[in-house]
Amino acid sequence: MSMHLGEKAELTCSPDYAYGASGSPPTIPANATLIFTVELVEQDGVEMGALPDEEIIKLAETAKASGNEAVKAKDWKKAADHYRDALVGLQAMKAVPSQANKEFVVICIQNLSLCTNNMGEYAETLSNCTQAISLNPEALKAYYQRSIANLKLKNYDDALSDARKANSIDPKNAAVRE
Repeated sequence: MSMHLGEKAELTCSPDYAYGASGSPPTIPANATLIFTVELVEQDGVEMGALPDEEIIKLAETAKASGNEAVKAKDWKKAADHYRDALVGLQAMKAVPSQANKEFVVICIQNLSLCTNNMGEYAETLSNCTQAISLNPEALKAYYQRSIANLKLKNYDDALSDARKANSIDPKNAAVRE
């Protein structure tokens, strides 16, 4: 297995390689399996922020593609992690983001919002969608996902307002019309 700069991986340690039968009371019980999330932040002395913007965009595109595959499998947590990775990578860019890069950010945020809604993290969905809408006031999926989150949170007026806005952006969209 190899990792690329900016990539995250899950490291699972069985009790034999962790604290074993004794554990580490009171935090870690006996025979606990430990799961760590590790991120490669530096490789051969190069940090993510030191990469050329073109390389950062490639890493973000790879993370987004991995997120899309996880969505197809309905692995919402994994997909959300990939979309977050893409967004963190894009924040490391040095140049002022182009319009295309801003749209890429909006797409990643909207995709992340689909995941957070499916994981029941509605407050995060509201925050993310509001951010996407601030970047693109015509972000259809952001209005749609935010309407779902508002509905789940019983913010009925806000849900209706977002659903109406989504419908005004694309009146023929079947998902929005439901």
